[in-house]
Amino acid sequence: MNQYLENKEILPDNLLLVINLIVEKFPDVVFGGSLALNAVGLLNREIFDIDLFIEDISIQESGFGKFLGKYWDRNMLSDTVTDLNGNRIQRIGLKINDVHICTFKVSDEYLQHSFIELRDGLKIKIQNVNYAIQAKISYAQSDMLSKHTKDLKEINDNLDIAF
Repeated sequence: MNQYLENKEILPDNLLLVINLIVEKFPDVVFGGSLALNAVGLLNREIFDIDLFIEDISIQESGFGKFLGKYWDRNMLSDTVTDLNGNRIQRIGLKINDVHICTFKVSDEYLQHSFIELRDGLKIKIQNVNYAIQAKISYAQSDMLSKHTKDLKEINDNLDIAF
């Protein structure tokens, strides 16, 4: 297990509980964002939300649509974001036990993953971090003072140390 994800200040118990709930119902979901970046040691900061990646065509077939409906929060977003290659990706926001979740409907290429084990022994799929870094670059371009910009600096510093 990754040293950062053992730390409850980085992966709080409430997030771990929600991750367990999601994986229990949908074991094929892929986790990305800051969870994936912390898992590989490119970030070392608290995870505030959960980014999920699901296959675009499987939402209704898998029952994920009903799951989304159960936890839909009217204050959360449903929109489309554009990746660095100009691809449009549907993003659906929801909230489970006060934890913000961003669910991205993506093509197979975005579902490349590896497995990690969390502190409770739960194995989850984490997205290829190249996609998380690309997303941070895209978001940072629209808001240069964002957490994404700070994350990119930390990722760059950690990559410099690694090489």
